[in-house]
Amino acid sequence: MRALAKFILRGRIQAIAVAALGLITLLPVSSAVVGLVSLAKGVKEGILVFLWISLLPLLTQQMGADNPLLVAVTIASLGIMVLAAAIHGLLASWQWSLAAILVFATLCVMAFSLLMGSYVDALVTALQAMLLEIAQQQDVEISMTLSAPLVLGVLATVLFFGSVMGLILARWWQALLYNPGGFQKEFHSFSLDAKLAVLLILITVFVLSLPTDYLLWVYLVVFPLLLAGIALAHHAVKQLNLGDQWLAFLYVALIMIGKPVTLILVGLGLADSIFDLRSKLAEYKKP
Repeated sequence: MRALAKFILRGRIQAIAVAALGLITLLPVSSAVVGLVSLAKGVKEGILVFLWISLLPLLTQQMGADNPLLVAVTIASLGIMVLAAAIHGLLASWQWSLAAILVFATLCVMAFSLLMGSYVDALVTALQAMLLEIAQQQDVEISMTLSAPLVLGVLATVLFFGSVMGLILARWWQALLYNPGGFQKEFHSFSLDAKLAVLLILITVFVLSLPTDYLLWVYLVVFPLLLAGIALAHHAVKQLNLGDQWLAFLYVALIMIGKPVTLILVGLGLADSIFDLRSKLAEYKKP
């Protein structure tokens, strides 16, 4: 991965080539390439790479892509990465970078709803038809009815998580090149400001009061708290000199058990933001 990061930063053509390959093969590296260039070479260079890469989905659209909305989502994800990298480079704060990505994803989805409403409706119809076709092939009954708010929530989820993963990968690449081990320290120290954490909980309560079509937004809003809880777990394992098997158990439980473990981690992230659990862990550090 270090060799790939060096190749990307060797020049604009190399960065564009890797990002274009990611778009063509559907590998999740295009946003990370834009993020890495923006972090390492500055926002101006990141914007130039973003503009060049955006030509590929635009050309695809001109050649007859089914729905321009999907092209807009692809370009928006790359643009969000430039903005997120700029904020991260300026503030060096993961909490505000995540908050910014959440805001940018929300604004993009609102723009899609206002400016591309007919394409949103067309996507809803196409996805509903796809579900019915799958149901007929599998001889099962599907009672779920898709709606514009639900599909917009899916698009917001794609934008948000794609951008977060892209920024994480970009920052990891940057640390491999210029500060080996630095990304681990960043992640272990990640926590949320108490006011931001409480605000996220209040927004979560509000979203839960909305119709179920908006349920996906809950996962977006609580994700920073979930990530803070996971970061606390990593910090605790290292602070208490525990083995990596504990982290393996955590991720297996997160995948296999799901919601209960997620709620525990979200609670830990919230508690850490308010009570600074990391400082209390120092008292129990093993020799």
